[in-house]
Parts: sequence; structure tokens; C-alpha cells
Amino acid sequence: MHLIRKKIFLIIMAAFLMLTMTGCNRIHTAPRPESGALNMKNWNFADSGIVALDGAWDFYWNQLLTYQDLKDKEQTVHVRVPETWDNYKIDQEFLPGTGVATYRLRVNTNLPEGAILALRLKTVSSAYRLFINDQFLIGAGTIGTAAEEEKGEYNPQTAVFRVPDKQFDIIIQVSNFQYARGGLWDSLYLGDANQIHRYENMLTGRETLLLGVLMIISFFYLAIFFQRKELKYTLYFSLLCMAAAISVDTAGEFLLINSSIPFRAVVSMWYGATGWMTFFLLMFMHELFPSRFSEIASKVYFGIIVVLQFIYITVTPSWYTRYAFFSNFSETVSILVSLLIILIGARKNYKNWLLNAISVVILFIGYLHDILYLTSNVDSPVKEIFYWSALSALVLQMTMQAQRIKTYFDNKAAAELLLLQAQIKPHFLYNTINTIISVSRTDTEKSRTLLIDFSEYLRRSFDFKGSDQLVSLSDEIELAKAYIAIEKARFGNRLNVSFHIRGEIEQIKVPILVLQPIIENAIIHGILPKIEGGSVDINIRRDLDKLFFSVRDDGVGISEKNLRTVLEQKGSHIGLSNIDSRLRRLYKRGLEIESKENHGTEVKWCTLIRVGGR
Repeated sequence: MHLIRKKIFLIIMAAFLMLTMTGCNRIHTAPRPESGALNMKNWNFADSGIVALDGAWDFYWNQLLTYQDLKDKEQTVHVRVPETWDNYKIDQEFLPGTGVATYRLRVNTNLPEGAILALRLKTVSSAYRLFINDQFLIGAGTIGTAAEEEKGEYNPQTAVFRVPDKQFDIIIQVSNFQYARGGLWDSLYLGDANQIHRYENMLTGRETLLLGVLMIISFFYLAIFFQRKELKYTLYFSLLCMAAAISVDTAGEFLLINSSIPFRAVVSMWYGATGWMTFFLLMFMHELFPSRFSEIASKVYFGIIVVLQFIYITVTPSWYTRYAFFSNFSETVSILVSLLIILIGARKNYKNWLLNAISVVILFIGYLHDILYLTSNVDSPVKEIFYWSALSALVLQMTMQAQRIKTYFDNKAAAELLLLQAQIKPHFLYNTINTIISVSRTDTEKSRTLLIDFSEYLRRSFDFKGSDQLVSLSDEIELAKAYIAIEKARFGNRLNVSFHIRGEIEQIKVPILVLQPIIENAIIHGILPKIEGGSVDINIRRDLDKLFFSVRDDGVGISEKNLRTVLEQKGSHIGLSNIDSRLRRLYKRGLEIESKENHGTEVKWCTLIRVGGR
């Protein structure tokens, strides 16, 4: 029930994040341009905010006109902005994707001459020059009337200007010979200079946040992969985040990718990164929910993405961007296949399938919305939402990743316990059985007692359910005593063991298989090598919220050279490295070993008191 509530909370949090953050995109859209004119006489920027200039602009196809050319020119052709001009009809025919055109919007205000305003423009395909009346304001690339004259460039910009008059024209000359579709495909924003700068800072901050999160996660999981190469899903998750960062940036504010990079390279990176992002998503889900279907799907899509990437590198964008629907379709199918892989995993009872499915659905909604918006198939009031759908999906994924890593290390710790149990030497078992057989010939009752002790020892040695299980201290002591009883039966007076316990220990919990292996080390490596034998003293002391343990023997001791390596994995002492690492993981402190050759050894450690399993 607790796990279900946790999952519901995460789902609600991700949905809330996505919904609230997309609200950051909302810009006042009234008044709207109509028939090439925008009436802002009753608009107060200070009170009402900036305006998205989405609406009907004057449009002059196949002409690059200036303010003087347009001054007394009326226009009957009006087009929707934002939109690519291949969706415009003139004389009942759709325009081609390449060509040149001039856009004009006549703005009427009640602002005094010299008032300061600002314009924010993201990108235009492929090059543009923007004027306020006859004053050049901003531009990107080099416009031209042919492909050889034009230099494409994507470069989000903000320009501050003084209002020349209560009525002024915004004129934008656009040329496109580098891309399949040209024109003003992004919204323009007009407003008070401070407000526009705040809006620009919001866009930059939003993208910086997402890119920072993506890149940090990418490097973090890449580092995990290099440490644990068997965790292949961490590699795919790292590459997924990296590809997503490049995709977001090349379609956004160009914080990672310098806008001076050649136009062809930018478009190639944009298309390629989005394709690889969906491929790594599919591979990520294949690693988490492997099946025959996921294996075939990943191989097929890998072939598709390699072919597409080859095209993006070798062919000009003006050609392959005509067929963007194919790459969009393949990416959409890849996301849906990833979802299908999860659902197949659900039928096989894989864990966390629901949260993974929800994260993919959130990504799909953001991706599909932005594709439809950027291709002008929908007019969305919230503009692009992939930023926040990706961030919301990451919230869910990071939570699940943390659980996966915890499970991995829990399983590793469980394997370490199994290894520790496996270190019960076969000769110990054989010798114990032989001892019982030998004793049974002369003392039946004692042999029966030894069998009970041996049975108790084996039962308690293997009686654990999880890698981090805590057992009662009294059970740990009983396990140690069962082991000691067997050894005393074998070695008689050569071995003396005494317990000294101070304080109430009835309900105290401690890590399993710590005390007995350390006593075993003291007996095997300390006492038995001495011909005359020796003693082992076990001290357990409670002090407030801590338990202090000490196992001291008067055996052969450890040389100074060997003492430095006794806690290493390659050491011969039974399980000390395992015990030390587990104690450090739980309490930040491990074993303390003091020894002097021919004088004995003392092993000390401390645990926090946990009562009743808490």
C-alpha cells in the first residue's frame, strides 16, 4: 500500500510539474494582427505584458521589399504567422518551400515618439533581415535570391528600438534555399524592453535548467556504467539524456550549440539528435524489459536510424527536410514501440512498468505536441512543451533509477552474504561430522548435544531473507555459541571462550553474520596455530544508543606487514573484508584491528542500536 501511494504521488508530482511549467509559456495574444495591421492603441505594456504577434500579416511573395517600396503600397494577400510559406495559397496554388518573400505588419499605438520597445524573434528559415520602418534592426545569415547567394543561420535574438511614430511598420525580408520549408515559422513577441528581457531570461533559464539536468544526469550515469559495465541500461540512459540535450538546444536557445556553426551542421544535429534520442529510449526500455520483441525492434530501428544519420550527414538539408514526415513518423513509432515493450514487460511481471509507461506517455505527449506545433498543424496557446514533458519524465525516471541502483547493491550485498556463508570450509563440516561420530562411540548423550549444536549452527548461518536483514543480538550470540560448542568438542582444553555482556540486549538488532565469523577468525588464525591453544574473550557493551564489540584472543597474532592487508578482499581471514564493508555502508565505521605478533589480536567495532527492527 505504501508503494502504491508513493507511485501515485510521483505521478501527480510529474503531472503538476508539466502543467504548471507549461503555464510559463503563456503570452498574451490579444490584440492580434488582422489584415496586416495591429491595433495597440488601448494596450498598456506595463500592465498587460508582452504580445505575441500571431495573426494575419501582409505578404509579398518573391519580392525583397524595403520600407520605401512598401510605403504607399497596399496589399491584398495576408498570411498567417507563424507558418511556413509552403502552406500558403496564392492564386489557388500552394507556394514552393524555397524562395524569397517580405512580411509586413503595421503597428498602431498610443506611444509617444522615442518610447522604447523590444522585439524577440527565435529563428526564421533560412535567413532574414528585420526593419522598423527603414531602420535595420536584426538579422540572421545572409539573404539572397538564389542558393549560392544565401547563407542560412539560426540565431534567437532580441532587439531594442525606439518607436519612430505612433504608427510604424515591422518589415521582415526572408529568403530560404537551405531548407524544405521557409518563412516565419516561430512567433514574434513585442513589448516593453524590460519585459522582453525578462521573457528572454525565462526562456534561457528554462533551457539552462533542463540542459543542466540532462547533462549532469548523462555524465553521472556514464560514470556508473564505466564502474559497472554490466548495468547497460545506465549507458543507454546516459546517451538518451545527451541526445535529448542536443535536440532541445538545437530547437531552442543554442546554449550548447554555437549559432555560428554552419547551417547544414545545425540541421543535421537537430534531426540526428532527435532520432538517436528515440533510439536510446527504445534501447533503454529493451534493457529494462527484455523480450524477443524488444530485441528485434531495437535491431530494426538501429538500421533505420543509421541510414537516416548517413543521409543527414551526406545530403543537403533542402532535400531530406522535404521528407521530415518520415523521420517524425519513425520517431513516433519508436516511442510507441518503447511503450509496447513496457507493456510486454508488465505481462512478464517486471517491476516499475507502470511508472515507466507513464514517463514514456508524458514524453510522447510533449514530442507529438511540439511536432504538430512546429509544423504548424496546431495553434497551441502554450507553444512548446517538450521541455517540461522531458523534465517530468526525468522526475519519474530518476526515482526509478535510484530504486534500481539500490536493488543492484542490495543484491550485491546479498551475494556477499552468500559468499560469506560459502566460506564455511568443507573440512570444518567434515571434521565436525567425524568428531560427532567419534564422540558417539563413547558418549551418546554428548554426541546428541553436538548434533543439536551443529544443526543450530547450520540453521542460523543460513537463516536470512534479505541483504540488509537485521537480526536480534541474542540470535547472533546463539549462533556464535553453537559454533564454539562444536570447536570445543574438537579441541577440548586447547580452546577457552568466554562472553562478557553488559547491559540489556534482548530487543537489540544487529547486522547478520558479523560476530560469529570474527570469533571463527580468532579461533582458526589465532588460537589453533598455537600448540598449547589459548583463550578468546568476547565483550559486548551497551552505551546509550551504541553497542561496542570486542573479540580478543591471545593467539599467534598478525605481523605488521600482514595487518595492513588483512581487510583486503584477497586476505585469508574469513569474511573480514565483507564484514568491514557492510559495517561501513551501515554505520560509516568499519572494523578496528589491533595485533602484535605472538601476543594476540583484538578486533573491535561499533553499531547503532536498533530496537524492534526500526
